[in-house]
Amino acid sequence: MLIIIKYLKVCLIALFLLLLSLNVIAQESQQKPNNSITQSDTSDSIKNNVANVNLEGDIILEEISIEAIIEKPRVSFLPKRIDPEFGELEFIDRSFVQELKKFPDNPMISDKRLFEPKKIENLNRQLKKKKNKIKKELN
Repeated sequence: MLIIIKYLKVCLIALFLLLLSLNVIAQESQQKPNNSITQSDTSDSIKNNVANVNLEGDIILEEISIEAIIEKPRVSFLPKRIDPEFGELEFIDRSFVQELKKFPDNPMISDKRLFEPKKIENLNRQLKKKKNKIKKELN
């Protein structure tokens, strides 16, 4: 079924382009000027044009028609993708409370001294040393 629809689209586009080109050819054949102008014709037309021009007033020109084809951007407003069919989704709890409450059966670190609090001696001096060391590395 999809193949038939695609084939019909291509046929319609080809038909549209054919009719459009025929229309353009017909318009061009109507607008072609007759190029067989003789010397007497040109001199007469120049004299007529000079006679019609008034240098002190306005110059009246013939009507000019400008035709243009405005190209539209090729943007599709409707997506052509097929929406996937999902069933009903269950509510998912995204918190890690349960994982954080559990304590592992086999701890990865067996040294209990790491978990005991202890007082740090000369904290301010150690912080100053670290700051000075970082400043020297940056400079």
